[in-house]
Amino acid sequence: MKNRRRKTIQFAIVALIGLLLILVTFLIWKREYFSFKTFKHPRDRYTIQYPKNWEASEKVNYVSAIFLSPLENDLDVFRENVNIVIQDLSETPLDGNLAKYTDVAIGQMQNAFKQNLMVVESRPMTLSGLPAYKFVYIGKNPGAPDIKNLHVWTIDGHKAYQISYTAMRESFDKYLPQVRIMIKSFKITR
Repeated sequence: MKNRRRKTIQFAIVALIGLLLILVTFLIWKREYFSFKTFKHPRDRYTIQYPKNWEASEKVNYVSAIFLSPLENDLDVFRENVNIVIQDLSETPLDGNLAKYTDVAIGQMQNAFKQNLMVVESRPMTLSGLPAYKFVYIGKNPGAPDIKNLHVWTIDGHKAYQISYTAMRESFDKYLPQVRIMIKSFKITR
């Protein structure tokens, strides 16, 4: 009887130590996964939080800023990314009209992918306290991996602010919690 009780206590101690190790590992991972830096862009008038282990670059081609996920291993060929694009609408018929801008933006994506566009979500929302629109789709390219995209846009004055998250379809959800925090943290500054 004593021997059995001793084994039960030993098992409970080992199980408790294992549980504590799992908990500590999870807390370290969570702290690292949800640790963010602030990116400020005074010229384009916005701030955004981004994961501290992601790479941030300013003004790449027509993109105001790009945030790249870390490489997962030596065979990683695609870095999930978040882009911010600012468009001057002052000389267009879209100036200040979110509904028209939304129609044009979705139309461009439909034209680019034609029948290979699978819409996942399409709905109004808010971004930086302004009316905005969210469009999530999968773009299928013959012979290439499927790409899943999340676009959110709003208009402030004469400028359209667009945040785009692009990932391989199978890894889209992996970074989605971080991307949601990025989108929620986006603030247009004055």
